[in-house]
Amino acid sequence: MGCLLLPGAANLSRLPELDWTSPSRRAGPRGHGSEAEVDGATSRRLPIALSWTDAFAVDHEVNSQVLALDELSQFWTDWKDEPMDSWLNVVAAGLAVLGALIGLSQYFNFRSKRERHAEIGRAFADVVAGLGSASTIERLANAALLRRFWDRSSEYGKDLPYAEDAVKVAAAILKQEPTGPVQKLLADELRTAPSVAGRSYQRANLGDAYWGANLGLGETPVQLRRADFFRADLSLCSLKNAHLQDAQFREAHLVETILVGADCTGANFEFANLRGAKFKDATLSGARFKDASHVPPAILERLNDDGVYEVDAGRPPLADANTGEDFGIFISAPSVMSASDSVLLEQLVRLVSNAGALPRQFLREDYGQTPPLEEITRRVATSRGVLVFGPTQLKVSAGLMRGGTPEEQQVESLGLPTPWNQVEAGIAVGLGKPLLIVSNGATGGVFDLPEDPGGLNVLDLTKPGSLRQLDTTLTAWVNRLDEEPVRPTQEHLATAPV
Repeated sequence: MGCLLLPGAANLSRLPELDWTSPSRRAGPRGHGSEAEVDGATSRRLPIALSWTDAFAVDHEVNSQVLALDELSQFWTDWKDEPMDSWLNVVAAGLAVLGALIGLSQYFNFRSKRERHAEIGRAFADVVAGLGSASTIERLANAALLRRFWDRSSEYGKDLPYAEDAVKVAAAILKQEPTGPVQKLLADELRTAPSVAGRSYQRANLGDAYWGANLGLGETPVQLRRADFFRADLSLCSLKNAHLQDAQFREAHLVETILVGADCTGANFEFANLRGAKFKDATLSGARFKDASHVPPAILERLNDDGVYEVDAGRPPLADANTGEDFGIFISAPSVMSASDSVLLEQLVRLVSNAGALPRQFLREDYGQTPPLEEITRRVATSRGVLVFGPTQLKVSAGLMRGGTPEEQQVESLGLPTPWNQVEAGIAVGLGKPLLIVSNGATGGVFDLPEDPGGLNVLDLTKPGSLRQLDTTLTAWVNRLDEEPVRPTQEHLATAPV
């Protein structure tokens, strides 16, 4: 027999109250008669089970009887007027429970997220502390770990709570870090940081960093639109095929920087050092080069009066810029010299270029954060030969040589070169590079060595007729180098520019 159970407290208040002392005594429902009493006590309100077939059964812990049909009819009339109240209460209660569960879940999720962020924060603090260690190994290890804070695939990458801080820490360290393993690792990793476009890398040491892209291997060009490299050191950095629209390179060091195929539309190169920078197939529409030094001739001829690169549909792209970049001659010479010696150096540079080679120098203006000896070694290692130009830098009117030894002697009118001539010549000999010594009054060291056809050629410009031989001698020497392979050592082969 089917039964209907009337749920909810709201309906219990509407049940009739009955007198259970006698079957013949009944009290009407509340509001329709007096309250029923049992031994002077108010009768209990009971849950009602209704039979759809003939009656409603009422079960009580003590008494049980069948309600009269007229009372049931009256109860049903009263109850059916608001049939949804009980269900609305049930639904409301259910929603309240559901809301409580959701709130509880969100609370624990918030707490879990907060705890996770706190754990990542502790790990981040440990990495930053490790970067300040005195141990190079520990610093390298922590430099490698830093990228995990902006890598979404790492255990610290969820939500990236410390990604922005990690990028700022790397950029800040690179403002002071000298060129070396830690600097190289941090600079290379910054390429993968989120939103590198528009960031500030002012004065950062990004020397020798790889921020390029080999399109043939499917690499994605790095997005550096509007990036700020003011006074940054980008020497030897690869920005191949990079997107550098409106980037700021004012007063930056771009010595032998690779910008092949890069989009430099609207970029600012004002006052930048562009010695040996490679712009082959680069897009330079609207780029500014005012007061930049060592601008490639192929670019110079396309600048307007304001130093802005103008696109000319009648001219081919910069496919011929720096055509001699793969055949370099390192020229060892003082950074400061007399006017006559400067004219001679300019002539030597022009003769090297005319012979089809790229002249390479390392002057004061080229100094970045790379140690000078390291940079000189790299440039010599990637050159075919070394030309040592030795004008007099120190004149000794009278002096004592090797005093206190059996070879002590008085000297007069002695001309000495810059010590860097000797250093750079020694590096060339150590790397097996052919030497051309061009002396213009300097003596001592390599300038006193006899000529050796196997690797040492000497030309003394103080001798009569030597200037007439300069063109022939230098061109013949460069041509011989063109027939010989570059022979850098294995250690420096890895440092050759890309």
